[in-house]
Order: sequence, then C-alpha cells, then structure tokens
Amino acid sequence: MHQTILQIGDYQINVDKGSVQYQGQSIKIRPKTFALLLKLIKNKGAVVTKGEILASIWGDVTVDEQIIFQSIKELRKIFKEIEPIRTMPRQGYIWTEDYQQIQTEDKQVSIFWDKRYLSFVVMIALLCAVGGYHFLLSSNRAAMSGSVLVLPVKSRIKDNQHQWVRFGAMDMVIRRLQPSQSIAIYQPDDVLDVLRRAKIPVEQVLSTDSKRIFAKSGANMIVQIYLDGSPKDYQLHYTFIYRHSQEKGVFLGESIENLLDNTAQLIAQKIGGQSIKAANPHSDFTSALLSTALEYYQQEDFLKAEQFFQAVLASEPDNRLVHRLLAQAMLVQGKKIQAEHILQKAMMLSKEEGDQQQMARIRYWQATTALAQGRFEKVDHLIRQGHAWAKRENDWLYLGYFSELKGHVQAKQSKYDLAAQSYNQAIAYHDIIECPYGKASNLLNLARLSQLRGMQGEMDVYTNKAQSLIRTRTLTSLEEELKAWTSQ
Repeated sequence: MHQTILQIGDYQINVDKGSVQYQGQSIKIRPKTFALLLKLIKNKGAVVTKGEILASIWGDVTVDEQIIFQSIKELRKIFKEIEPIRTMPRQGYIWTEDYQQIQTEDKQVSIFWDKRYLSFVVMIALLCAVGGYHFLLSSNRAAMSGSVLVLPVKSRIKDNQHQWVRFGAMDMVIRRLQPSQSIAIYQPDDVLDVLRRAKIPVEQVLSTDSKRIFAKSGANMIVQIYLDGSPKDYQLHYTFIYRHSQEKGVFLGESIENLLDNTAQLIAQKIGGQSIKAANPHSDFTSALLSTALEYYQQEDFLKAEQFFQAVLASEPDNRLVHRLLAQAMLVQGKKIQAEHILQKAMMLSKEEGDQQQMARIRYWQATTALAQGRFEKVDHLIRQGHAWAKRENDWLYLGYFSELKGHVQAKQSKYDLAAQSYNQAIAYHDIIECPYGKASNLLNLARLSQLRGMQGEMDVYTNKAQSLIRTRTLTSLEEELKAWTSQ
C-alpha cells in the first residue's frame, strides 16, 4: 500500500493517515485541522482566504470564523519549531515553508485461512525469509445489501498499552466504512445496543453468539477481530461471519492502524466494492476509563456509566461522542435539563468537525428531550434538521428513529393518518437494514394507533405481526411491552 509523506524539516505529514510526526513522535491533530493543513500546503506561497477555508473544509455546516482561528492556533502549536503560517490581515493565511513529497510502501502480509492453513503458514515463513512477499487469496462474492456489524476487538496482548483496542480498534474500522443506499454500517453505540439487547457481555463475545446477534440486529455480515503478537510484530485475525458461511484470515504487520485499514479495505470489497473514508488515526474510544464506562452502560448501570463518562471528559473535554453518550445516560435517569446542556456542547463540537452523522444523532436526542417537555414546535424543527443530516450520511437506523419520533408527535397532536405514515416510513427504513427491533417496535406503534382510531381489526393485524416477529427473533426487550399491550 503506497502512502504519501510530506517532509518539512523534522516534520513528517502522512497524507493518507491524516497524521503528523515530529522527530519520530506522533502529534495529535484533529481531522478538520489536518484538512486545513493540507489546504495551506497545497497553496504554498498564496493567500488562502477565510471564505475559501470555510467553504472547502467545513462545507455546508454553519460555523463562524472562530473555528478557523482555533485550527490555525492548533497548527502553530504543532509547527512551533518552524513557524510556517503567516497571517495576512483581513485577507487570510499563507504557508511559507517548502516541502518534499515522498512515496512510501507499507509492507503487509495478508492470508485467508482455509483447509490448507498449515501449508500457508509454512509458505509465509519461507516468503518472509527471502524478502517478505505479499500473499493474498481473494474470494468472489456477490455484492451485499443490508447491514454490517463490527464487534468489539479482542486483544490477546496482555499489557496496559493495548487496553484501548476493544472499542478503539472497533471504532477505527467502523469509521473507515462507507454506508450506501443498500448497505448500513452499525456505529459503535449501535453495536453496544445490539449486544445489550442480546444480553452478551462485551468482553465475552464468542463466535457462537453470532446467531443471537443476527436475530437481534438483522445484520447480514458480522466482523469479528482479535489482535495478537507484540509491538512491531502484530497479527490481526479476522472472521467474516455471514448467515450461512464464514471467511477467516490474518494480516501481519508493524502498525495496528495499518492492519485495521487493511481490514476495512477488505470489508469494503466484500460488501460490493464500496469506497472507504479517508484514514483517521484518532478514535473517540481509546480511553481505558471509557471502556469501563461503556461496560456499565451496556449493563444498564447508567449512574456508574455517567460517573465514568464524566471522568473521561475531565481529560478529553472535546470528545463529542462521549458528550452524547453521557447525555443519553442522563436522559434514562430523567436528568433532562443536565442532558440538554451536554447535548448543546456535543453539537458545538460536532459542528466544528463537520461531523454530520454525530450532528444528526445529537439532534435526535435533543428532539427526544424536547418531546418529553411537550415542546412540539421545537421537536418538529429538530427532527427535520436531523433527518436531513442523517439522510446525507445514509444513516438508515436513525432515519428510522426520526420517523418514529415524528409519528409520536403526530399521534400526540391527534394527526393519526400522518402518524401512521410516519410509523410505516420508519418500518421501511428499518427494512433496508433488516432491523427486527425497529420494525417490531413500529408495528406496536401502529397497533396502538389503530386502537386510538377505533380500528379493531387493523389493531389485531399489527399486534399479531409484532408478536410473531418478537417471538421469532427472541426480542426480549420488547416482550414485556408486548405482554403489557396484549393484556389490556
């Protein structure tokens, strides 16, 4: 895999990974700041106006010039040894330093496991001994539809330097995958919700759990990964689990990030040649404290999860995903006002990064909070804005959630025909990713709506459909709701 490096004195800028190193040491840089860095370098010696920067880096997200000042400040701090950025008052900025462009090749070994595994191991050992060839067997598979679910990554490396891998590596793979009109990608918090509904502890997910995960999620492909080896000599083992078959393989290499990139590339090929997103070595899930918080969240101990999320934010105040998860934990506990403030902070951070998927999901939780407070006009505005962002990102799960929430608002306003349309639209979105939970939940919504409309026969039809789906897929979390409904 070829990589483009920009060499500026003792600084190395990896264009493909979105990373910066100084004298061999990695320097943390936000994705939007990195994009601004490349914009300035590409236009070396020329003034780049603030208008150009806002248009090309932040696109159609509404932000002000303060965002540019923050990113320029970050770049000046990173490149303090050479001071390469000159401010042109009332005009913009100029990059002044020369750079050298270098092409490198990241050496990797990839193999697929099959019945000849032992022979492959011997072959790879011989190939590595004579120079490290690249060996790859690929299988031809029809393009998929439905959804892909990447499980938390297991680490067999027993030290405290790799504790981030469980959720951090999972997140890094998911970030690279591109959803489409026919393929949905479960996001990290969606994965945890599925495991919680399936009552599978995140630290003990087994291959034998795949049947339950398929039933709860409707996923068409489950990705299971474990990391082995030692620093600079890693082995990333993967299993692609389909409903009636499996594929296994391993990537070998020096860098975890590169191995995860290779895995994402391979998944993209399997789901029909989808392109993958630009590499981003940063993950919101690399904290050991966050790992503990997520485990409590999955166990539905929301108070402890809240405490650990707060601890994470004490050291990572700009982690927008943790802000959202903290707000969700608060909402479950009825802390609506505190959650609303946290969501506002999360939205501000997400707008700075132009992260429309996070922006859409934050809008959903803001709308949920507003609905609980009876502010219907605000709910309608939040739903419309969040729905638009979710549609741009092909976030089918949250498109379903937005349609369901819209149906709740319309039902409360006695607009029953519109509510029925919204619930059916939610089902259509959940059908795209074959999500049984979302479909069953909205069938129950339609049954309740039919009762309000005095349509007994229609109510029975929807109730029976929901009952069949809940029992067939063993949707435990909906069984109590169904029981309460049918006993009325």
